[in-house]
Amino acid sequence: MVGTRHIVGLAIDEGGIFATELHVRAGRPEVRGSGEFSWEGEWTAENAKDQGQRLHKFLREHGFTAKHAVVGLAAKWVLAKEVEAPPASPEALAGILGIQAERAFSMNASELVFDYCGRTSASQKSQVLLLATRRQMIDQIKDLAQAAGLQVESITVSAFACGRTPSEKGGACRYGLYTRPTYCEFWGQLDGSPRF
Repeated sequence: MVGTRHIVGLAIDEGGIFATELHVRAGRPEVRGSGEFSWEGEWTAENAKDQGQRLHKFLREHGFTAKHAVVGLAAKWVLAKEVEAPPASPEALAGILGIQAERAFSMNASELVFDYCGRTSASQKSQVLLLATRRQMIDQIKDLAQAAGLQVESITVSAFACGRTPSEKGGACRYGLYTRPTYCEFWGQLDGSPRF
């Protein structure tokens, strides 16, 4: 018997959250519900737990049952810069790119959380998209999720979550538009890796 995985995707912006619950069985996702949750006032570090309790109530009232969440951030909360990654092992590359992120975004390493997208190699240079956000934002998301009874599996950029896997043909350029009532985000992808 194949189990079913339940997960809720939360696209967060300054207006609230767009939530979608997926049930995945044998690798096939099925959308089970969606809804839009609005902040009561402004979402801040100080009221993240209160907003999380409201989110918990909203999810239950709308039939969401998943306990695991993937969170998407608005692109305006993320700094991005395409950089050249030297040939290195994944462990060494994380340290190298951490130093590049601190320089590229003019922030102290303790103030930000960074990651990168793209294919890397231990034998040749590669282009990657360096991403960073304030550590305070990540902590705020964790407080919100915990108060809502959710376990965060990953945090990404909402627009990038709309991308697809690399094309088998290679060299495929893809562009996308992620829209919300008050703003939109435009993204580009080459060979399955986000470029901007």
